[in-house]
Amino acid sequence: MKSARIAEAKAIAERTGADSVVIIAFKGDAVAGASYGRTKPKCVAAGKWMDWLIDGMEDGLPRPGEIQTS
Repeated sequence: MKSARIAEAKAIAERTGADSVVIIAFKGDAVAGASYGRTKPKCVAAGKWMDWLIDGMEDGLPRPGEIQTS
């Protein structure tokens, strides 16, 4: 699976006016992500949050499709 790019996260931030964006993509068991923050501290925080989510999924945090929505 191709990884998401920082430029794509930045484009979403610019389009939505967000300070930070985290993209997480799934294909089968594979997970890829990208993060962006308008400032260095926001960028660092978004990256850490993205890593925390991906690490959590690798440790058993439910992924889309594993969560009951009804």
